Amino acid sequence: MIIYHQGLDPYHCFFRFLLYTHELENMNIEFDKIRLIDFYYLFPYNLNSLKICNKRKLKIKEPFENTKLKLHIFFHLHTIHKNAIGYLISQGYLDREIYLKKNEILLVKEIDKKFINLFQEERNKKVEWFDIFFEFFKNNTIEEIQKKSKLIGK
Repeated sequence: MIIYHQGLDPYHCFFRFLLYTHELENMNIEFDKIRLIDFYYLFPYNLNSLKICNKRKLKIKEPFENTKLKLHIFFHLHTIHKNAIGYLISQGYLDREIYLKKNEILLVKEIDKKFINLFQEERNKKVEWFDIFFEFFKNNTIEEIQKKSKLIGK
């Protein structure tokens, strides 16, 4: 049996990375930070361990495919993340020089309206935690997130 998961789809990763840059208001985003954003976006039940939902009494249910191998999954996504960044650079969405020099992502091409509409649909699907999620990533440095997540060590 073949099972599809959007986390392993490089084209869906391209879409997600555009979504993140849009939601984070096109700020420079460290590559490691966008990787953490993507991991928690794909597996939101892991947000419970970050305790960012406690203030709002939100507990995200664990799905049937829940795995305890967070670190393994996070590192497995690295290749997909690199490929998505390469694709976004090749399509002119990201600044190549900033990425190569600073390992940061900066959107330099306007996002098409059809994507903006899809972002709104995505927001509506994840309404219970979407705003909390992006608020957390906007307001915390990569170091603070790394310390809480324990997925990347410096």
